[in-house]
Amino acid sequence: MGPFYKRSGFVFVLLSLLVSAVFIGGSNWFTDGHPTFPTDDSYIYFQYARQLVSGHPFQYNTGDAPTTGMTSFLYWITLSFGYLIGFRGPLLFLLAFLIGVAGLLISAWLMYRIVEALVGAGAGLPAAVLFLVNGQIVWGYLSGLEIPLFTTLLLFSVLSFLRDMEGKTYKRTMVVCALLTISRPEGVVLGCSLALLLLFAGHLRGLKEGLKGLQKGWAWVLLP
Repeated sequence: MGPFYKRSGFVFVLLSLLVSAVFIGGSNWFTDGHPTFPTDDSYIYFQYARQLVSGHPFQYNTGDAPTTGMTSFLYWITLSFGYLIGFRGPLLFLLAFLIGVAGLLISAWLMYRIVEALVGAGAGLPAAVLFLVNGQIVWGYLSGLEIPLFTTLLLFSVLSFLRDMEGKTYKRTMVVCALLTISRPEGVVLGCSLALLLLFAGHLRGLKEGLKGLQKGWAWVLLP
């Protein structure tokens, strides 16, 4: 790993922590120092996680009829595992927030790698920085929802596909696509679509080589 990659990694970590601190600081300011997420969906996940660990899966309240009131089964399982090992009360809030911070950092790195692979050297860093300073993206990632998990898997599936095309083996891509299908309902469509693309991988290799020629010049205009 060269110096440029190390510097880029430092930028991702620093900027991810900075925007996360600004987000939680602003949230606490508006709520008079009481950390909270902006939507009720986060707390619905928390309740379903508690219920799963207590032996009442798919019941929002004990004794209720089973319901699938969650958008993401994978995020539900993740929070439930956290609750099981001790992330309870305010710590469950902290776990959800840390998942968002980690997702923001990893997604920025994946964005960097994808753009570098498709456009060329030097284009990945500005693309990742634009990703990190987008207010709507930051809000989605740090609001205690499944967005960081879903989007990180989505970006990872794209990068895995690009890398697997070179090695002509797609086991990694298929695993990520499988996880994508249980991270959000849209993941079923996206995961299956990407899996279908594997049938045409040979033709797509030529397309990837063509995209690599879009270096500097007008390709930079597309970054925003």
